[in-house]
Amino acid sequence: MKIFLVFSMILFTCHFVSAQGKEQMEVIKDYKADIPETPRFELNASFLPSDTSGRKQKYNLLLRPFEVSYITPNLKPLRMISEENPENYPGFLSLGLGLPLNRALIGHYALSPNPQSMVSIDVEHRGMNNHKAVENQRYSQSLGIVKAEVFTKAGYTISGDFNYAQQNRYFYGYNQYNIEKNKTSTFLPADVRRQFQDFGGKISFYNHLPTVGKFDYRADLATYSFGDNLKNKENGLAAQFNLAYNLSESNVLSLGLLSDLTKYSFETDTAQRLNQFFIAPSYSFHSDKFKINVGAKLGLNNGQAVVLPNVETDFQIMADKLSIFLGVKGAIEKQNFRLLATENPFIANNISIENANNTDIYAGIKGQTGGISFRIEGSHRSVDNLALYLTNRDSIPRFDVVYDTARILSFGGEIMYQLQEGINIRAAIKQRIYQLNTELKAWHLPSFTAMFGVGYTKNKIKLNLDVNSENGVPYLGSEGPLNLDPLIEVNLGGRYSITKQMEAFIQLNNLLNNKRQRWQYYENFGINFLAGLQMRF
Repeated sequence: MKIFLVFSMILFTCHFVSAQGKEQMEVIKDYKADIPETPRFELNASFLPSDTSGRKQKYNLLLRPFEVSYITPNLKPLRMISEENPENYPGFLSLGLGLPLNRALIGHYALSPNPQSMVSIDVEHRGMNNHKAVENQRYSQSLGIVKAEVFTKAGYTISGDFNYAQQNRYFYGYNQYNIEKNKTSTFLPADVRRQFQDFGGKISFYNHLPTVGKFDYRADLATYSFGDNLKNKENGLAAQFNLAYNLSESNVLSLGLLSDLTKYSFETDTAQRLNQFFIAPSYSFHSDKFKINVGAKLGLNNGQAVVLPNVETDFQIMADKLSIFLGVKGAIEKQNFRLLATENPFIANNISIENANNTDIYAGIKGQTGGISFRIEGSHRSVDNLALYLTNRDSIPRFDVVYDTARILSFGGEIMYQLQEGINIRAAIKQRIYQLNTELKAWHLPSFTAMFGVGYTKNKIKLNLDVNSENGVPYLGSEGPLNLDPLIEVNLGGRYSITKQMEAFIQLNNLLNNKRQRWQYYENFGINFLAGLQMRF
């Protein structure tokens, strides 16, 4: 009874928080297998740090990084190797310290009161302070997440999560601005601090067992509240319902309904709203060599009727080794304050928010053989309201958001190769070409990105090497378009298993001391390191 009351309180709380993405599994071919009875194994997934570039993938699976028009430009002042949880421990705690004034704490704990329920708690705090080298170059962030799921014998699942995040960012760009203008000015941390607070959560209801009528269903309700100490505030509420009918083992007919509302305001100014209402029918068919999904989204985008296509096909040239794919996909991306401030925490107050109407036409080839997995893709994206960033050139630099209609031609590829047991190599590259209707350049958006990584595992030792590169982004100078310096970043990390429940780790970041400015006047942290212990319990 006590467990039921605790879980009920968690579900009641979850209606305050925001939607998170969901994965769908598509069965390509059904088969029967005789599996001997084995002991129950509980997989307790660990919470990933917000900066996951140090994650070591061991799956021979290619992710698809081509859905967005540019890579999300998050700050990356430090890295911490993510927990892999090789043993069945319900929790872990990572503690790390480094220089300059580098700190990190990451914890996770999951418990199952009974076989039909699970509750997990994740916490994180990390920060860095380079104030002695660059005045007010610092940051900190804290995060907490509570999740709960109940799997009923009737075949349906109820799940919910609640999360709270707080970030402190500082407008330290005035240091470089003073050098450029031959000026001198200084500020207390409180005068240039921007604190973001984000409450979010979601409650879901779906079937985990087949229903009598061959229907699969899922309902989600999510909400969030996001704002800062500079009087920007935003609230969102989204409801979604999906229903799928299995006509046969190879044919599925589905229908989705979506309502997504956003309200943004600054001080007492008139609120801006971004609203979506969609109905999304689709039909999918798959065979051993061919699969296709045909659908569309029909509805209202801020009061205007829109039709968004969704056609995807995949054809196997060589069974399980080589296939080609192509498709046309339309989507409405909310460029609200929450998204823009996450991408660029130095944006100005009282910005204009817009929905971006995107249409992608893409094609490519993918495959795997002999320990090699690869994917090559080209795409053409039409975007209404692509968000760009212009420096406002105040004494404390911030960024105004401007929008333009754009066409983006992209080419890219990625490869993963298991050289031998314990040695994995991965690489990715992407080039984008922007064609804009009004602006001269795609201000502060990268056009070229590349990465190369090597992971080595043997006995108690794990090592990783990562090299990241990105072109210098364009910005509008006083005399016209210019480019900032490019990024070349080399990171080295390692782990050593002291016992089954304890590991020591060290991460050396930005070994080339590249202080490239991702945002004009805001240089990156230079070389830094983090070392510590991770304990499982």
